[in-house]
Amino acid sequence: MEKKDYDVNEIKDDKQFEKERHKKSKEKRKIGKATKFVIALSVLGVVVIGILVAPTLVKHYFGEPETQLTSIIVKEELKAIQETSVYKYDYTKVEKFKNSRKFPWGWNIPFTEKEIEIAYNGQIKVFFDLSKCKETISDKKVTIMLPPFKISHSIEGEIVEEDNNILNPIELKDEEGIRDALKIRMEKRAIDKGVFDKGKKSAKQAIESVLGPHLKEGQVLVIDQSSKALQEEAAYIKKIKKKESDTPLEEVE
Repeated sequence: MEKKDYDVNEIKDDKQFEKERHKKSKEKRKIGKATKFVIALSVLGVVVIGILVAPTLVKHYFGEPETQLTSIIVKEELKAIQETSVYKYDYTKVEKFKNSRKFPWGWNIPFTEKEIEIAYNGQIKVFFDLSKCKETISDKKVTIMLPPFKISHSIEGEIVEEDNNILNPIELKDEEGIRDALKIRMEKRAIDKGVFDKGKKSAKQAIESVLGPHLKEGQVLVIDQSSKALQEEAAYIKKIKKKESDTPLEEVE
């Protein structure tokens, strides 16, 4: 069998060729991976930008996203403002009262006069039980019907000066009577100052502030009271105006 002779230089050239080809192939693979990585980053960047920009575009072209107003939302919002919707009328006064024993026919008995000076402060709260509101919701209008208002009245007093009389001593019932008389007077004064009307206005503003943002475009909010509720309020105010104190003490002008 005939042996084939190989040229040493030729073998070296072949090895060099394979080595360079392998190197170029490896470089191409690196370039391919780098290209894919850049493309992936670009796609990810587009997605992130889209997520960030989309809400702004939606807001710009379609307006603010709206939460549809439902009875559940109305009740939750009204419950949240029950305390903050209360209107408070605070007052501080110093008053003097006097009293004398009387004859059966109504004249004062001489030398039996006593006098008390009392400093007092109080607070009248006007509010609505918002859990009893009735709501009607349509595409064009949201109506809230308020119940009759309520009031709570707290008062504290302290005697700062007294002119006692051994023939007509100051008693605990005198202090209690003065406190009752002051409550009645301040409730009447609150009516004259429009405190109850201010309380209703305060409640309506509080309701508007929490329900207004939920209204759709073209939808209006109406806050009203039934004729029955208004009649109950009128009867209550009339009752306050007719109140009279049982205290025998007379106010000193």
